Amino acid sequence: MKAFRNIGGNVVEVEIDVDLNGNPILPPDTTVDPRPEPQPGHYVTVVGNSWVQIPIPQEVISFEYKKQKRLEALSTYKNWYLDQPVTYNNIKFDADEKARIRLTQALVVYNETGYLPQAWVTADNTLFPLNSIDDLKGIINAVQTAFSTRFFEMEAIRQQIINADDDASLDAINIPTIPPQM
Repeated sequence: MKAFRNIGGNVVEVEIDVDLNGNPILPPDTTVDPRPEPQPGHYVTVVGNSWVQIPIPQEVISFEYKKQKRLEALSTYKNWYLDQPVTYNNIKFDADEKARIRLTQALVVYNETGYLPQAWVTADNTLFPLNSIDDLKGIINAVQTAFSTRFFEMEAIRQQIINADDDASLDAINIPTIPPQM
C-alpha cells in the first residue's frame, strides 16, 4: 500500500504493509491520507499520522540590523571618499592619510630648518615644483579643507542614520556609493 512518510523533514511516498484485516501498519510520521493542497503562505508535511499545514517562516530583519548595515555601507564609502585626490592649481594631489602626514611633516621640517622640498609628488606620480612655502601651504590647505569637508559630510549622514527611528526615515537617507573604476 502507498503512504506518505516524513523522513528527516522530507515527505516521501513509501510502500507500507497491511495487517490481516487490511489495515495499514503505519510507522511513525506516516499517513495514507491524500496530500492536501497547502493554504496560501503554508506548506504541508506529515506529523504523527496526519497532514498538517505549517506557515512558511518569514525572514524578519530588525530595524537595528538595517541601521547597522547602512552604517557599514557609509563607512565603506567614507573610507574611499576621504582618500580621494584633491586639486590645487589644476593639479591633483593625493589626500589620503599618508599624504596628510607627509605634508604635515614637510611643513614642520620647513618651520624648524627652513628646508623646502624642490617638488611635491602629484596624484599621477609626476613632480610639481615647489617655488615657495606658499605652494606647500596651498597643497596642505587644499588637502586639509577637502578632508574636513568630506569628514563632516559623512558625519552628517551618519547622524541621520543614527537618528532614524523607522524604516521610512532610514530608507530616505541617501548613502553615496563608490563609482565603478575604469
